[in-house]
Amino acid sequence: MKISGYTYLLVGLSLVIGACGLIPNQDPGFCTDGSILTMILPEKEGFDTTPDFVLEAKLPDVPDTLGIYALKSPDVTRAYAVGVAGAKGAKGEVQDQGSNYVILNEEQYVSVEKASGAETLFLDYKNAFGDPEKGLPNADVMKRNADAYSSQNRLLPDGYRYAGMSFLTRQQLSEKGPTGRAENMMGIAKYSRTLEDLPVEGAGSTVTVLLGGGGQVQGYTKVSRDIGQRMAVASTTPGKADRTYELLVPDEAFNLLQEMGLTTEIANVDKAVVTDVHLAYYETSGDERQDVTEPIYVFSGYATGPDGQFEFQEYMYALKTKAGSTPFQKPDRSKAVDRSSVQEPGKGMKDEESRMVSTIPLREVSLTPHLSTGPLRQVT
Repeated sequence: MKISGYTYLLVGLSLVIGACGLIPNQDPGFCTDGSILTMILPEKEGFDTTPDFVLEAKLPDVPDTLGIYALKSPDVTRAYAVGVAGAKGAKGEVQDQGSNYVILNEEQYVSVEKASGAETLFLDYKNAFGDPEKGLPNADVMKRNADAYSSQNRLLPDGYRYAGMSFLTRQQLSEKGPTGRAENMMGIAKYSRTLEDLPVEGAGSTVTVLLGGGGQVQGYTKVSRDIGQRMAVASTTPGKADRTYELLVPDEAFNLLQEMGLTTEIANVDKAVVTDVHLAYYETSGDERQDVTEPIYVFSGYATGPDGQFEFQEYMYALKTKAGSTPFQKPDRSKAVDRSSVQEPGKGMKDEESRMVSTIPLREVSLTPHLSTGPLRQVT
């Protein structure tokens, strides 16, 4: 990856963006130049994305059969969105923003996506990303608070389990880069689910509880379609069952990865080391319609080149009929993106979601306020 010396504001990574850029009528002080989310992007993208691959991971065992399942989403109407908000004690003006309904009052922000019924709630949203009056407690205390909130509000569908805590951090940014110690501004407790003992990955099947100063709950995000009937059976053995779809074995999937190269938005890399390979199911972001979920292969590792080492994660359909294609649209690499003429923004602060920024490809950036993870779409 060739990195320029500039930093670029990403209006879409993590929860900060939606709160700053998509909530109408917020106070002028809600988002300031002194607290912005930044990320260093490659000066050029689109070339040299087929490095030499090295497999350092144990290939997974493939179950005898895996199901292909229907996904069901509610019929999201204005009345449905009002009902979701009312269940959380939120009343206010209802705004139809095209892809979602927003219910807004002086203290609360509720959003419901039409495509999937995905929900977002911010409590005291005007101050949600300001300086916390109290510091964050340790992760165990925040988990207990998140568990209690989830239970009291019946937030978690059946099958969801706690999957870890990440943090939104802030750090001083100078001309030479980040300086001083990073400060935790918000805790993000994540809950996810499995299907046939495989993780469900992507932006969906994710519930997060947001925790601020003192570990107080500041809201939640929820992307969770109902898993319906088993529509078909997939297997590595042709004819294993009625309507069987043949699965790629791990060796075949890795060979396809080598042929395809990386879709992750990095350039000028010579070698890609795969450190983990596993099977999963995939659920997309809440602003997209999805009616079926099926097995995918997930490849994780790091790529190296003249400018250093960069982490990547690749998703690939596991069905042979899809020839290793990805469950999202690949970026057009016929032309490189040249950012060398972009002016450097003014000095400010750096906010980033720890342990997430460095591992999420750019196409996993969401332009909605409530989807911070999972492969979504290319950002320009």
